[in-house]
Amino acid sequence: AGLTRDQKKQIIPYWLKEQAGYRRVWNYRHGPVGINAFGLEKVNDKDNSNTNRDQGNNGDSDGAMNIAGCVYPMDYEKASDLFGYKDEGYELLFVHEDYFEAMHPDFRLPKGIGYVWVCGQPTLKCGNSSSNKCAIMECKRHNPTIDSPILQSYIDTVLQGALRYSTAGRGHVDGMNFAAAILKSTSGWDYPWFNDRLLAGRPWTFLPQYKLIDGLLSTCPTSRNAFVKRLNTAMQCYVEKQPMLEYEKEDTLQWSDMFFANK
Repeated sequence: AGLTRDQKKQIIPYWLKEQAGYRRVWNYRHGPVGINAFGLEKVNDKDNSNTNRDQGNNGDSDGAMNIAGCVYPMDYEKASDLFGYKDEGYELLFVHEDYFEAMHPDFRLPKGIGYVWVCGQPTLKCGNSSSNKCAIMECKRHNPTIDSPILQSYIDTVLQGALRYSTAGRGHVDGMNFAAAILKSTSGWDYPWFNDRLLAGRPWTFLPQYKLIDGLLSTCPTSRNAFVKRLNTAMQCYVEKQPMLEYEKEDTLQWSDMFFANK
């Protein structure tokens, strides 16, 4: 939404380097509708020390991360409308091109562009992003809750976009690798996660790629533990199914650790 047809054709997968000092988490609370979305989180020097940057068993890291995303050309006359409407509630960052790295060697930003506009941290009004009691609608920087959970439909939209990415003559799995990189570079999944798909019990009806998406989510080191606890359409944890998901997670650990190692 908000991009022209030409802009959509020029979207390039890119890394925001860890040297920029950020990580991506689920910290954007959209108060009016009840959903938590992606947002950047500034990492202080203590959290970004060598002792805190190693990933734990759940794949999360307290330190800065290489963050997989995309860049595209921006018309300055339209920029304020795009950031003010589509991405309302985020702080606007200007990050120098030196902090970006192309994900594909054949597709890069033009040299000498200077600074890139980035959606940064969600806005904070109450001064306490860890509080779940904030009643200020415009205060966005808060973690997911039952009233404002991580939504599967949001994840599906992001990953469907990534899976469309491909390059001629380079194989058919570029999109899968891009989607995997997005998941691997997103932290903070251990919050309420609601499977709100249309016909969640028959996901193939509206989402033919559901097996690939769920396969990535259930094996990615950052999301696989939380995936087992994903809530069903009644906002309850699965009872009989959870042991099956736990077994599958353990059974694929060796493969998933190898696949996601370089993402």
